[in-house]
Amino acid sequence: MTFIPAYVSYLRTHHITHGTPREPNLSELFRSSVLLANTLSWKPRRADESMIVGVIRRLDNGMDVYEDADLQRLARTQMPLDELRSRATMLARSSGRHSQDHLAELLVSWFKQSYMNWVDPIRCQLCERGTDSDGSGGAGSSKVKMECIGQGEVSLMEQVEGGAGRVELWKCQKCGRIERFPRYNDCRMLMKTRKGRCGEFANLFTLFLRAAGFRARYVWNLEDHVWNEYHSESIGRWVHLDPCEGTWNSHLLYTTNWKKHMTYVFGFSTDGCADVTLGYMPSGRLPLGRDKILERDLCRVIRITTERRRQQRHPGGATVEGDDDWRARLEREDAAERSWLLDWSKRKQEEADRVAKEADMNDDSLAGRQSGQAEWKIERGEAGQE
Repeated sequence: MTFIPAYVSYLRTHHITHGTPREPNLSELFRSSVLLANTLSWKPRRADESMIVGVIRRLDNGMDVYEDADLQRLARTQMPLDELRSRATMLARSSGRHSQDHLAELLVSWFKQSYMNWVDPIRCQLCERGTDSDGSGGAGSSKVKMECIGQGEVSLMEQVEGGAGRVELWKCQKCGRIERFPRYNDCRMLMKTRKGRCGEFANLFTLFLRAAGFRARYVWNLEDHVWNEYHSESIGRWVHLDPCEGTWNSHLLYTTNWKKHMTYVFGFSTDGCADVTLGYMPSGRLPLGRDKILERDLCRVIRITTERRRQQRHPGGATVEGDDDWRARLEREDAAERSWLLDWSKRKQEEADRVAKEADMNDDSLAGRQSGQAEWKIERGEAGQE
């Protein structure tokens, strides 16, 4: 294969290593040649396929941002980790659950309730009126309406300092003022503004999870929502977290509570990409409407993406946090996740236990989406039961 010499050079100079650059071994060369051959032999045939593949590549590439040591240190200054860990340890003594799982639940609740502010609707800075800061449209809500009139040009400051990809323009129906809402992507900027919607919430919370020592996933849904997962060593799988809702281990929140139709759900971490759609379905079957890309092609893209990331992150079987057989560990985790995704009876029982527990504590076990205004939630089909 003519590309082997070039890839040998790539392995020497571009892979992230835990030591000095070295010659790739035969096993690496074989896996790399298969990887490249698969990558070069398949291309998207339709616009829908290109969209799905583009999302996978873009979000996979973005996971490296959360590994920045300086960024993680800054994130730790934002979180009351000592207090949350102390509370998690105390809860673990009486609950039978591991303190790691309590910490994840406490962290996502704190993030929603005490740290970030939901932006919906946009507030007119002249009229100084709008809904409550959480966008719930409470008793203090104003009747002044803000109309979205499209997107504006991203300023140089918004792009360079905040990584904004787009800017929403909102017009006050009372005074005519135009308000800008830049959709920032840079985590440093988000730690300054501490506001946004699900994209900003999940983006920054991925960093907070990594800074707190969790293995984290950024989870993307085609039907316009994003959230997170963390890997629980005690539960033995990836566990759902939604920083917009402050929820933990509620995999059927969207389809059962929100009544949301979902077709594609992908999870991204520093160890690869996974199609986790089944884990969020109220049945043991994939949903109707999965017609953007052939299933075999989707499996191939995800397999290639995961293999490439693992090669780049841990070349040559380098140790991961003291684990001498990191690849075998990840493959065991992959197998365990596939088993859980396919075991509908087990997932159904877990969900029944969760709903029963929540019903004992409050009456919101089947509530619809909490974040956002009622009109907006109804328009998106996420209001749940009345």
